[in-house]
Amino acid sequence: MASTLKRRRIIVLVHKSLIPPDDISKLSPAEIAPFKTEFDVRGGLRKLGHEVVMVGLSDELAPLRTAIEEFKPHVVFNLLEEFDGQAIFDAHVVGYLELQRAPYTGCNPRGLLLARDKALSKKVLAYHRIQVPRFRVFPRYRKIKRPRQLEFPLIVKSLIEEGSYGIAQASLVNNDKALEERVAFIHHKILTDAVVEQYIPGRELYVSVLGNHRLQVLPTWEIFLDNLPEDAAKIATRKVKWDLEYQAKHGVSIGRAKGLSEEMERRIARLSRRICRRLGTDGCVRIDFRLHESGDLYFLEANPNPDIGQDEEFASAAKAAGLKYTALLQKNRKIKRPRQLEFPLIVKSLIEEGSYGIAQASLVNNDKALEERVAFIHHKILTDAVVEQYIPGRELYVSVLGNHRLQVLPTWEIFLDNLPEDAAKIATRKVKWDLEYQAKHGVSIGRAKGLSEEMERRIARLSRRICRRLGTDGCVRIDFRLHESGDLYFLEANPNPDIGQDEEFASAAKAAGLKYTALLQKIVNLGIRRAERG
Repeated sequence: MASTLKRRRIIVLVHKSLIPPDDISKLSPAEIAPFKTEFDVRGGLRKLGHEVVMVGLSDELAPLRTAIEEFKPHVVFNLLEEFDGQAIFDAHVVGYLELQRAPYTGCNPRGLLLARDKALSKKVLAYHRIQVPRFRVFPRYRKIKRPRQLEFPLIVKSLIEEGSYGIAQASLVNNDKALEERVAFIHHKILTDAVVEQYIPGRELYVSVLGNHRLQVLPTWEIFLDNLPEDAAKIATRKVKWDLEYQAKHGVSIGRAKGLSEEMERRIARLSRRICRRLGTDGCVRIDFRLHESGDLYFLEANPNPDIGQDEEFASAAKAAGLKYTALLQKNRKIKRPRQLEFPLIVKSLIEEGSYGIAQASLVNNDKALEERVAFIHHKILTDAVVEQYIPGRELYVSVLGNHRLQVLPTWEIFLDNLPEDAAKIATRKVKWDLEYQAKHGVSIGRAKGLSEEMERRIARLSRRICRRLGTDGCVRIDFRLHESGDLYFLEANPNPDIGQDEEFASAAKAAGLKYTALLQKIVNLGIRRAERG
């Protein structure tokens, strides 16, 4: 097989402590287990005839930068699951690969960030009417109080850790005292926020998905826990997942799910594709479900860049689909408007800021104009497009300052009343950045006029809620549209906005009595405090 493939230079990116030895023949299974995936992948790629270099990272990117410069890889095979001891930092390493224009395997940074956060991913999917357990996030340094709609039994997990890290039999709680103790354990021992979920009794299913745009759903796998002790909860604890002796003692195994109807298999496949597309995950992803005896299927979490060791569930599912391990390693749109989106619509880049890509032509009133503008975003801005309902009304900018205690500054507004009569009242790139255009058409940004005290309070409350739900801190600007009916629509959040002395953030701070130098000092203090609190 190697002779039929083009030989490639491949960096296999791993944690520094997981670079495997060349010879493992004298090691026990327990000694091999920590780096078995890394060993399997390296061996498989070399078997394909590729030139492979292992690069280990711990808390600095210099080894990766050097390897990219000197080895000039065709692709980086990403097996990294954390950086500097932080699980969520793996997304930043992938972001660095994108900045280096280095092709890589596995999930993109945005998909990693969304999927890693067990609460945020559920919020996104619940919006898209995908069934998830009821849940609540308990941030560190906050009082632990169970909301009434969360009924026992509940399961307590780390918000961002993977591999069942922090999950034990004690994670399943049946009263408020046990809940407080387990949340405190996550806060003080695992050192992350906690997510508390409704416990769904039933079967735990794992669905592996392979691909970027065209997604291949592999056969459904299941973890079998029937032989656990009678008094043990049927949950995939850290011990269940990783303790080989415990697995052997209690007959824990993972294999192809049994007895699923063809209709259920099709339903699982459709739902898994939907989840990957809604979360923006690609490459290799494993979706975890709970199948209740009623037939209800609950999304638990998405695991981008799952373990692809030769004997793990992803590779095993691929093998069941007829894909050999080496083939798995090697392997590694028409625009249609949904009926519920009614014109007029506005077309934007999904990720760009500063109104980049927004012009008068962004406001569309028919399908032909929609297709043309989406194609413009795809081919000129080179990003995915987001198409939104156009909300006529006033455009408000709300600046928020702080980490845990959030200070909402006075509301600012962009004034577009003097634009030409045939021009849409939208903040285009020209409106935002063309000084001559601004002067010609009287475009200005200043303190919002005529807002009632009640509206100001409502805006402040909503801005704090948005920052807490999105997890933004430091300096954030929230953009709203205020409809003439009084309805307030969230448009977007802009973390780390422009804080130039004459820009809206600093101007709003000044209106709140905060001089520019005092604002800068406060931002410095916020950064230091965040680092001190961990």
